[in-house]
Amino acid sequence: QKREAIEAKLAAYDYNHQYIKKALDEASDRLATKHASIRDTHTAVSALNTAVANVDTAKESVKPTLRLLKLRYYRRSQRQQLRELEDKRRSLVEEYIHKRREVETLEYEVAREQKPDYKEWEEAQKARRLLEQRLAAEGILGEKEKGEKEKEEEEEEEEEESAVEEKNAVEEEEEGPAAAADAVEEEEEDAAVDAAR
Repeated sequence: QKREAIEAKLAAYDYNHQYIKKALDEASDRLATKHASIRDTHTAVSALNTAVANVDTAKESVKPTLRLLKLRYYRRSQRQQLRELEDKRRSLVEEYIHKRREVETLEYEVAREQKPDYKEWEEAQKARRLLEQRLAAEGILGEKEKGEKEKEEEEEEEEEESAVEEKNAVEEEEEGPAAAADAVEEEEEDAAVDAAR
């Protein structure tokens, strides 16, 4: 019965605060397109990162015609190829940086839009947990108080029973000498009647 009462109170709390969950869900739905954009941008960033690594590999594969200590000499065609690869790498790196910033901006916007709803939802959930704990504690205390009351009532009944028993014992003790006196008087009367005959 107590469990049902607790569950009823929690259900009422959930019903009264369901608008918070609804607002959070609506915000999530609104931001679904931004989440999709974030995923697409992450994919593009990964592809750009791979492209930059491929360009670096291609640059390393161009071997110099002449190498002296740290100096390298390339033919004209090789220099042209290296320039093209370096230009390609530079543009890829710039695009990579741009995409990374785009991802960070989108994530910030999403977090900023969802934060109030999330915060309110978390506070509602925290309040619900506290309510649940309080109700559980009240239920436990209620059971303890009920047990203590029953114990006190049993003790009172035992005291009343012992008081009644003592009273009966006292009455029997008082009746005992009176009954003996009555019996003695009856015997004396019987003896007097017998003597008169």
